[in-house]
Amino acid sequence: MPSSSAFECVPVGHFRSAAQAKVEAPRQPGLLPDNVGRVEFLPEYAGAISDLEGFEFVWLITWLDRAEGWSPTLRPPRSRTKKTLFATRSPHRPNPIGLSAVRVLRLDGSVLHVRGHDLLDGTPILDVKPYLAYADAHPDARAGWVEDADGEVYDVEWSADAREQLEWLRDRSVDLGSAEGVLTLRPRPAPSHRVRERSVLGETVLCEFALRTWRLDFDRDDRVARVVITAIRTGYSDAVLRGDEESRWDDVPLHREFGARFHR
Repeated sequence: MPSSSAFECVPVGHFRSAAQAKVEAPRQPGLLPDNVGRVEFLPEYAGAISDLEGFEFVWLITWLDRAEGWSPTLRPPRSRTKKTLFATRSPHRPNPIGLSAVRVLRLDGSVLHVRGHDLLDGTPILDVKPYLAYADAHPDARAGWVEDADGEVYDVEWSADAREQLEWLRDRSVDLGSAEGVLTLRPRPAPSHRVRERSVLGETVLCEFALRTWRLDFDRDDRVARVVITAIRTGYSDAVLRGDEESRWDDVPLHREFGARFHR
């Protein structure tokens, strides 16, 4: 068969989650085990899903529709050198197909609720397959270059003040909890990381992470591979908050309310 032959795929449903931008999705589904979402199957597949509820995990095969282009080599988050594309899990591939093992919570009609995902809202679902531990799990398998990767996995914590701010925003349908999945692997400045180092205090580096229109202050301690998110701030300038300048986003009133509540 010629290499240029095309195949046609159609979605069986779409994924729904709070993550709207790529920076909000963790690099791997297991990095945010409490990250909830759901698969909304199209009506014509409603009769094909009832037995899924008996499985603890399923594979979601997805079309990563917001991936852009690809390169034969790239630098993964856990490596300081470039690796060949097919030895990575980069979403930017000739065929941007995603594979996510997620935990099943429940099945409500034609909606499958899951947690521990790494998907953006609206991602097309190409297929769903049951996860079978006897066939899919190989705990002693070698992990190639990842075994010798320079990148560390950081523990991410929230201070009491930052946790209060996080919950306040969640009550208003803004969830910044995806920061945990990003910072556990990418707490240092690098292209597209949206992390800025602000100052150094002893062994601790004081940093800022830009997440949508918000800024998260965090302390990074490289000695123990730990990140502590200390505060959430607005990403808007005083001029925008005063109304002297316009924003292309519609959440300025929420930022004003947030500032009045936490930064009086």
